[in-house]
Amino acid sequence: MKAPEFRLTGTDGKTHSLDALVSRGPLIVVWFPKAYTGNVERLLKSADQAASTLKNHGIGLVAASCDKPKYLTPFALEKGLNLTILADPTRTTAIQWGAVGTGREIPHRWAYFIGRDGRIAAIRTDLDAESTGEKLISKARELGWIE
Repeated sequence: MKAPEFRLTGTDGKTHSLDALVSRGPLIVVWFPKAYTGNVERLLKSADQAASTLKNHGIGLVAASCDKPKYLTPFALEKGLNLTILADPTRTTAIQWGAVGTGREIPHRWAYFIGRDGRIAAIRTDLDAESTGEKLISKARELGWIE
């Protein structure tokens, strides 16, 4: 299935589109519920630690939330996160991607693996605070993105 296109503002102040991101190589989008909640900081730090390994293999990594940019940018700076977090305050993209569904206002902690063709190659639904980075790298290996 082709991943629905998006144009979302990132914590880097730029507008990002799916097409532009996958034009550079495979992409992983890690959805999370909200900044400053539960184990989100540890989950994102784990993903952030995996980013350099993924980047070395030509794989992009971004996070996404339905929070507004005015909350996500200070959160990313305060927590020392290097990965770009995309803001989807209207929840449009989260709903199209299935990260938010009926009866759920906030996204699941899910990772979407998008190939260069823009198709969803896999979805990882078992993310946790401690091993998210390892799980992202493991699935990328499984998909043949890392040798």
